[in-house]
Amino acid sequence: MSTLNRYSKTLMDIYSIVKDFEIENIKIVPVGFKGTESPTEYVRFNPVFSEKPILNNLKGILYFDIFTLNGAGPTRALLIADLIEKYFAGKSFESVDTISNTQFSPQSNLVVKGEDKNPAFILTTYQIQFNNFRKDL
Repeated sequence: MSTLNRYSKTLMDIYSIVKDFEIENIKIVPVGFKGTESPTEYVRFNPVFSEKPILNNLKGILYFDIFTLNGAGPTRALLIADLIEKYFAGKSFESVDTISNTQFSPQSNLVVKGEDKNPAFILTTYQIQFNNFRKDL
């Protein structure tokens, strides 16, 4: 089979995995999403793919930018990161729609970056590596 639509199918897999993940009523949006409401806290996710995909395997890093209220300190962001970690780290998700499996590394990274461009928020970034294996190739 062809490797056409490899990136878009993997993106669909990531979207479906994240859409089923809920964090205490916090809005989780993909990078580039423009909503109409201004949330008090939110998480933005962005999958970044590796340079050299292998025929049936696409690797990358899934970034979660965690926006919490400035002045509350880092604890809230770290609690949210712990929930993300519990859901993704070392886990595997199968997609029937795209005939694939997405596996997440048991290791992750977390960086408290400090005040965001919008001074109402503190930005913390959680990142975890993933592999997406296509079964239809």
